[in-house]
Amino acid sequence: MDVGRNDTPGSVYYSPRHDVRRPGPDRPAGSAPRPPGVSWVIPAYNEEKRVGPTLEAYLPVLQGLGVPYEVIVSSSGEDATPEIARRYHDRGVISLHTLARRGKGLAILEGFRQAHYGIVGYSDADGSVPPEDMRRLLQAALAGDRVVIASRRLEPDRNWVRAPAPKYYASNVWHSLVRVLLDLPVRDAECGFKIFTHGIVDRILREVTVTNWVFDACMLYHVRASGETLREMAVNYRYHHGTHFRLGRVAPVMLAGLLCVFAVNRLDRRALPMRFLRAMNYRFSEE
Repeated sequence: MDVGRNDTPGSVYYSPRHDVRRPGPDRPAGSAPRPPGVSWVIPAYNEEKRVGPTLEAYLPVLQGLGVPYEVIVSSSGEDATPEIARRYHDRGVISLHTLARRGKGLAILEGFRQAHYGIVGYSDADGSVPPEDMRRLLQAALAGDRVVIASRRLEPDRNWVRAPAPKYYASNVWHSLVRVLLDLPVRDAECGFKIFTHGIVDRILREVTVTNWVFDACMLYHVRASGETLREMAVNYRYHHGTHFRLGRVAPVMLAGLLCVFAVNRLDRRALPMRFLRAMNYRFSEE
């Protein structure tokens, strides 16, 4: 494992993979600098019961940072999620909505495209990471860390509510596969709470093509491969049993997607053309 400095308890820095590709520019040529502030993206599929409490918990944190901010609720489905989000318009909340289910990855990428400020983060709609940890991770990003990711595994005793045993052990297997196949040293690639500078978001929008359940791991692989240092910080995580996740259906999709990412990015591209990855991404997108 290529681990950099560890300055504070519950926090680890992972140095970039300089052997994969040289770091690209922060932004495409000619793009305008982003104003200082925070853009926060919340992907949501039929989350009318949880998006309101999550906004109530997170908005005071953003308001207390002393910088401009916006919250982009990128939703799909047929419930009242967009209507609830629009109730918070006067507090900086923007609602992006489509009836067709587009999956978490596509919802996040659409929110990234609309983000206005120089720091961009996202979190799940269930509010599993508490506001005090959100404040701590955002302060790290505002202090200069370009990639900050929340972790349920650096200090697992922090987890207030753990996933059921089958999902917990399946998650252990998954993270072992991610670390081995993608050479991604982070302890928790899948926690739905990550923060980037906007230049890195531009790079993600250019390079990440997988938008199904492998999205988070694929995104972190490309970010680290482009020459960025990752900071992983422990959080107090609360698993919500209402989360939309069917292990028997999702596990084969995740494995197939991970193998495709491995083949395309870590093997000779001529052995598996990019069109095959796009076909697999389409086949195994979240329904």
